[in-house]
Amino acid sequence: MTRFIVFTIVFFTGLGVHSQKFGQKRIDRLKNTVVRVFIDGKQQGTGFVISQNGLIATCYHVIEPAIKRDEETKEAISISDSIYVQFENDDKVNVSLIEQFVYDDEWAEDGITEDYAFLAPIENPVREFQYLELGTWDDVNEGDEIYISGFPLSASHIITARGMVSTKFKRKVNPENINGNKVYEIDAAFIDVTANNGNSGGPVIKLERNYRRDKVVGLVSFKLIRNARAYTYNSEYYLNRYKKTKNKDVRNIEMSLGLLFNAVVTSSFGVGGAVSIDGSVEKLGQLNH
Repeated sequence: MTRFIVFTIVFFTGLGVHSQKFGQKRIDRLKNTVVRVFIDGKQQGTGFVISQNGLIATCYHVIEPAIKRDEETKEAISISDSIYVQFENDDKVNVSLIEQFVYDDEWAEDGITEDYAFLAPIENPVREFQYLELGTWDDVNEGDEIYISGFPLSASHIITARGMVSTKFKRKVNPENINGNKVYEIDAAFIDVTANNGNSGGPVIKLERNYRRDKVVGLVSFKLIRNARAYTYNSEYYLNRYKKTKNKDVRNIEMSLGLLFNAVVTSSFGVGGAVSIDGSVEKLGQLNH
C-alpha cells in the first residue's frame, strides 16, 4: 500500500511538471514585446523587441518587400520609408530597416540566408521598452517544450501556441537575392506548432519552469507544406480562369478551387519551421559595440 501511494505521488507530480500552467505573466510579457510589422500600410508578419531602446528582430523575408531591387542584378536600390510596428495595445512605432542588412554585403548575405533582420525606431524612444531575452540555438534540444507568438493570417490580436522541438537539422537554402547558385546550410528545426502566414518573424521561446528564465532560441521562418509549388500554381491558375470565364456556374467552381488551393498554401497543418537565433545574437553584439 505504501509503495502504491509513493508511486502515485511521484507519477502525478511528474505529470504536473510536464503540464505546467503557461501563466498570465508570460502572456502579458508577449503582449508588450511581440509586434505586427507593416510595410506601406500592409501587414507583413511578426517581430519582437530585443533591446531596451526598441530594436525589433524579424525575418528577412518579412521585411524584404520594403527593399526595392534592380530586376536584373538584384542589387538594392532603396528602402521604403513607410515601415511601422504595432503592439497588441495598438501603440504604433515608426521604424526603419537597419541599413547594414541592405548595403553591407556580409550583413545582407547573413540576413538573407539565415532569415533575420533588425528594425529600429526612427525617433529616439521616450521610454525604455520591455524586451525578450535572447538565448542560443544550443539552449534547446529535440523534445524540449517551446512556444511561439505572433499575428498569423493578418490577425489584429496576438496568438500564442505551445509545442515542442521535433527535429533539429541543417537546412539547405538558395536565396534568390544573392547572385550565383551557392547553396547555404543553416541551423533549423521542425517545431510541433501550427505556423501560418504572418507568424514569420515571431519568437520561438524555450519554456522553462520559471517564466523569467524563458529565452528566445529561434525565429518562426517557414512551414512544411507538401507540393507547395504545385498548390501555388493551381491556385493562380484557377483564380485567373475565374476572372476570364463568363459562365456563372463554371466561375463558381473555378473560384472555389482557386481558394481551396490557396488555403492549402497559406495554412500549416501542425508543422512549423524555425531558424536559429544565433545570427541575431551576433549582429546585436556588433551593434552594441
